[in-house]
Amino acid sequence: MNELSTVPEALLYQAIAQSIVDAIDEPWSSASAMVVIENEVTGLIAGQYATKDSTEQDHDLRLDSQCYALFEELARRAKQGENPWNVAQFHLYPDARFEFQVAMVALAA
Repeated sequence: MNELSTVPEALLYQAIAQSIVDAIDEPWSSASAMVVIENEVTGLIAGQYATKDSTEQDHDLRLDSQCYALFEELARRAKQGENPWNVAQFHLYPDARFEFQVAMVALAA
């Protein structure tokens, strides 16, 4: 059993949001994290955000392995249920609203 297995799902979402917020050091209008879980030992996480007053493209966001582990725990739980997934996107707004989208994608071997 891993250390996240007993954490309520709502707190996992909250921790992902906090990881995103902590990684941004300027005013922002939206941010997102995307994760691809290839298998139990391989995957990737990437993020980006838009600044409040910028019309430029999104800025890269550095997210750590702990944030990835939160997604991984959500995927583990989904795998036990009826909606397994291996790709997810977490989109966050400054007012704490968020969207969580998932998909099961066939990954190249």
